[in-house]
Amino acid sequence: MSVYVRGTIHKDTNRRFNVDFTCGERTAVNIPFHINVLFYANKVVLNTLQAGRWGPQEVYQMPFRKGEDSEVLFIVTEAAYQILVNKKPFCTYKHRIPPQSVKVIHVNGDLELYSVNVTEPTTQNMVHNQYNQAGKWGPQEGHQMPFRKGEEFEVLFNVTEVGYQILVNKKPFCTYKHRIPPQSVKEVRVNGDLEVKSLNVTEPTMKNMFTLDSA
Repeated sequence: MSVYVRGTIHKDTNRRFNVDFTCGERTAVNIPFHINVLFYANKVVLNTLQAGRWGPQEVYQMPFRKGEDSEVLFIVTEAAYQILVNKKPFCTYKHRIPPQSVKVIHVNGDLELYSVNVTEPTTQNMVHNQYNQAGKWGPQEGHQMPFRKGEEFEVLFNVTEVGYQILVNKKPFCTYKHRIPPQSVKEVRVNGDLEVKSLNVTEPTMKNMFTLDSA
């Protein structure tokens, strides 16, 4: 599943806000995933509270800007929480407590919260495939159609160690597990009956690898 949080950071804040994936409402319960955005220290801290004790912290640079709208997407996979900030991959936090134990999500602190949404990917009736090294197509995987004719859309391909995670219009669509190591990719092509308005790659940086053939 995934959790989408959108809000505005107060422009004069020197405090913090945090998001907690907890095992219940009580203050003494385990917190499998805690993200603490510290504006006074200009850093983001990730941690887990288990049996009343915090584990080792993971610290990252501040990706948020005061006074601006921000959106955070938490993609919960079998291995970890993958976090994207403003559509860009931010970090991955490996599970220390099974995510199935999460019951409540708390958002607290110095921000104006617009929305919190939880979504699950669908898994029927849309075909995608991968061309293998021997010049033959492998077995197809089918999923429901997420696109609508005449409407703008946004697709994010998040390349992880496990597979290609695909989000359509900010919602998780599916994950396609690697059959060929992604490090071997040299070019990205977009073809077909659509008007391409933008195509961007973020971390790691890759240049000059795009071919656009849109009708």
